[in-house]
Amino acid sequence: MSRYKQGLWSGFILSLVLALSACQMAVPTPVTPTQAAPKEIRLSSSGLTVAGPTGFCIDPGSVKDEQGGSFVLLSSCTGLSGGSNLGRTASTAVLTLSVSGPLTDVAAFDAAGVQAFFASDAGRTALSRSGNMATVTLLGSAIEGGTVFVHARDSSAPMINGLDDEYWRAFFVSGGRLMTATATPFSQAPMSSGGLKTALKQFAGVLARKNPT
Repeated sequence: MSRYKQGLWSGFILSLVLALSACQMAVPTPVTPTQAAPKEIRLSSSGLTVAGPTGFCIDPGSVKDEQGGSFVLLSSCTGLSGGSNLGRTASTAVLTLSVSGPLTDVAAFDAAGVQAFFASDAGRTALSRSGNMATVTLLGSAIEGGTVFVHARDSSAPMINGLDDEYWRAFFVSGGRLMTATATPFSQAPMSSGGLKTALKQFAGVLARKNPT
């Protein structure tokens, strides 16, 4: 990718991640106990379908659906439907999805360039919820099937009380838009790093299947 295109992508991803980090969300509120949390929704602004792996449902109160981008949070179907506490089991986590506006050049997405960006100071700043690169430790990254996976720890205050400071994040293009999917465990009973990445890969796989490029 040319320096010009890499600069465009770096700036775009920086803006997207900072926007995601700036979102101040409350702990997911269970829906009416007699009403099951939805397992799938369609974003009207983009026509994209959002669904998670088995056991994950949509938090209706988290959905932001706008032309310039969208945001959705998913968690345990049982917890969201009024069942057991969301953070009491190491078998679950919180999944979030941030969707960009439509891309003018889908082919411009360069996984290697994106991976290199997050290894830089600017990339760590983007990954920080507080915008301070000193709070972020990059634990690893990988490219699998055109998707960039980033494993990091952020000591900034969590967006949702009770979440751990470690997370996995995936960047990929689907449905003509840049998808940023994140999997974060609960601090009381954290999912293993391997389990967290598996959940994120499953999430990304579901999104890709439902929204072919």
